[in-house]
Amino acid sequence: MKRSKGILRDQGFTFIELTIVIAVVSILSALSIVVYTHFLKKARRVEAHRVLSDLTKQEEAYYVAHDEYTDNLDSLGLPTLGNQKFYDITITVPAGSQSFLATARGNIDSDPVLDEWTIDKDKTIRHTVED
Repeated sequence: MKRSKGILRDQGFTFIELTIVIAVVSILSALSIVVYTHFLKKARRVEAHRVLSDLTKQEEAYYVAHDEYTDNLDSLGLPTLGNQKFYDITITVPAGSQSFLATARGNIDSDPVLDEWTIDKDKTIRHTVED
């Protein structure tokens, strides 16, 4: 049986077409994972900022009430610290000084390097170690 020019040949995808589609999907997937990881790290850093800012406010309130800063997180009554998932919070109060240094340290992307932020009584936030 002869085919005329008006009749379509059997339809389907060639190997080259399938390979190109798979390559494009793979590239888009890889890019989306990189972008997602970037935004995830950024959101976790915002969490550290928020907790450190809240902690500073509570330290100031504690100072007004007791005329000194505290390194005891429980005495600050900060409810958001219990919800902290990625950072460990510590407070250092040097002996004989009227200041404090709070540190948020955590692993935000599953590598050995820990992300670290500090804040002092002047509300100066520093990114001391980048993860």
